[in-house]
Amino acid sequence: MLTGLCRAYIKRWAYNATSGDCERLIYGGCGGNKNQFKTKKECRRTCVKTTKRRKRPKRPQPTHDGE
Repeated sequence: MLTGLCRAYIKRWAYNATSGDCERLIYGGCGGNKNQFKTKKECRRTCVKTTKRRKRPKRPQPTHDGE
C-alpha cells in the first residue's frame, strides 16, 4: 500500500491482497495510487470478492426396501 509523498494526515482505507480485506491507511495527500477509499464500505464494495455460499447438494435418503 502506498501512502503518498506528502505529509498530510488523511485517514483512508486500502485493500490488502494478503489479508483479503480493507485496512486503515494514513494518506499523505499526494502521489500514492488508486488503492485508497474514504470508507471501508467503499473499499470492500470495490475490492473484496464476495463469495456466495453454495448450498450443498442434498444426499440421497436411504431407502428401506429390504436391501
